[in-house]
Amino acid sequence: MRPVLRKLLVSAASAAVFLALAEVALRLTPPTRLGFSYVDGHFRRPSEFVPDGSQNSLGFHDAEPRRKRADTRRVLLLGDSYVEAASVPIEQTVGRRLESHLNARSDSRFDVVSIGRTGLGQSHQLQYLEQLGASLDPDLVLTLFVPLNDVRNNHEALQSRAMEQIERMQQFRPDRLKMPGENAPLFLFEGLVLNQLLSHRLALWRARKSPEIPIDYLVYATEYDREWEGAWSETEALLERTRAFSASLGARYAIVSASTPQGVRGPEAGLEILLRCYPAMRASEWDLDGPDRRLSAFCASTGIPLLSLEPAFRRITDGSRRLHWRYDGHWNAEGNDEAGRRMRELVLEALDVSGR
Repeated sequence: MRPVLRKLLVSAASAAVFLALAEVALRLTPPTRLGFSYVDGHFRRPSEFVPDGSQNSLGFHDAEPRRKRADTRRVLLLGDSYVEAASVPIEQTVGRRLESHLNARSDSRFDVVSIGRTGLGQSHQLQYLEQLGASLDPDLVLTLFVPLNDVRNNHEALQSRAMEQIERMQQFRPDRLKMPGENAPLFLFEGLVLNQLLSHRLALWRARKSPEIPIDYLVYATEYDREWEGAWSETEALLERTRAFSASLGARYAIVSASTPQGVRGPEAGLEILLRCYPAMRASEWDLDGPDRRLSAFCASTGIPLLSLEPAFRRITDGSRRLHWRYDGHWNAEGNDEAGRRMRELVLEALDVSGR
């Protein structure tokens, strides 16, 4: 029995050394590589940045508005967390980058004032425009529209259910797990990163068996029910009201449609990610380009200038450049800069200003 016992002891010692080395390696691995953070007893998406909480006197993550000069064209940029861009310093937000690209491209002088905050749909954006528009005196009002969640933001019932779902659902966004450690499978040794990794992967696998579909992705349905048709009708009415109020200020109006984390990968590859994470979606038909087509038809019928960023962003992403944060989903600094550069031409055209 001694040779057998010796082999068992050697095997056990080797396994222990291997596990110890694996634990050390995982402790040295950043959470963005592991795909999760475990903080205060909860699994969460890994932190990719330190949010910049600085604000101007208007309460927005933007530079302090300057007194408008007679030789300056002012753009008022409306939006939600994409415009807020709290993941980057103020000088790297989409509004600041748009202003920089405009002034580099034209002999005219431009300034951009951004009004953006997480969760703002078009109804709240219109309220801020009504409150601040006259004092800011814009020449152009520009809505940055986010197809993924703006439509439900504008519908009270959908918004209420989405907020409840965000709090309850373990995987409201693909591969972003949110759950207390006590609910994770086989989570026996809280202090061991190796056990955290195993438990996280098992929890993701289990979450992908959920029959629930996040409300936001229903915007990609090829056929809408009455509630979603109502949400789109409300959204379109709000966009028209925003244009009308802009005109009352003597300003022109245009819309930019933002890229989204799944859509930027292309309609097929992006949809495959959603189907993998939410198998219940396989029972229906989906079109990741559907919201942009609907918005395009609306703008064509109303004469509102529109720029859709997703086609150009897809070509760039195919070239291996990452324009969205991997886990957070918003634009990173490079994405904000690219968006500002693409939006520049729309602004110049909308204001009939020649570039150089």
